[in-house]
Amino acid sequence: MSNENNKEFEYYNKFDEDNNVDKLEKLFFELGYHQRLNIFLRLANKTSKISTLSKELDLPMPEIHRNIIRLQNVKLVQKDKEGLFHLSSFGRTIFKQISSVNFLINHLEYFNVHDFGDLPDRFVQSIGTLDNCKFAKGLTNVLEIWKELIENANEYFYAIIPQFGGSLTELAFTKFIEKNVKLKMIIPANAIVTKKYLELKEKYDIDKLFSKKIFERRMVDNVKIAVLINEKQASIDLPFENGETDFNNLFYSNDPLFHEWCNDYFYYSWNNSKIYNESKLKIN
Repeated sequence: MSNENNKEFEYYNKFDEDNNVDKLEKLFFELGYHQRLNIFLRLANKTSKISTLSKELDLPMPEIHRNIIRLQNVKLVQKDKEGLFHLSSFGRTIFKQISSVNFLINHLEYFNVHDFGDLPDRFVQSIGTLDNCKFAKGLTNVLEIWKELIENANEYFYAIIPQFGGSLTELAFTKFIEKNVKLKMIIPANAIVTKKYLELKEKYDIDKLFSKKIFERRMVDNVKIAVLINEKQASIDLPFENGETDFNNLFYSNDPLFHEWCNDYFYYSWNNSKIYNESKLKIN
């Protein structure tokens, strides 16, 4: 059994020992009924009376009352002194986790053939943060998004990329030097670089920029997840199930939470990376 499977098995055993399976089953059962789920989602947005919920959901008041009681029994809903129902602290916390499920469901076809690669658990568990995003499909569209991210960088540009070189690299160097943009770049030790990159190094005296730490670069053993970030926008490419990076699909957004998640992941990777060693690169 792999280390990952062992970890999941141990987690399940601990979960079961704490008698949480029954609690989880009951919680899912109550939220699994469409009327109760609709009430739960309504109360996540605003406090409400039973009569108001009855009108909004077009259900008899006794039916609303019955379902409210069931939600109260699993501690998802509370009633205040004014007779208004609202989500409990526990209920609000559960609601925040729904965004992760919603993100996965919205891109179900995508996640049938992709996974999270070596993404640490804490980032997977907060994947719902990416829910407010757009999806680009097709290499042409992906390249346009990357180009936009490069051109819109005015302060900094962070990148985790499996390979580099070519026209976008030249555009990046040109724009970043022109606008004094700070660059941090993480690449894999076995990265394939084009001969074009070697030409660009000489043309723009790139090594000088790196020596002055205007540009910075680090290495990791491999890159499965590609991330590009400027001060307002971010994009992320997740790998196929076999670990290969997918250059034909990506998620991107200027949503602050999406940006923060990508930024946090970049710095996690940066802090766990190694010193750059150009001798390990492969020239194509």
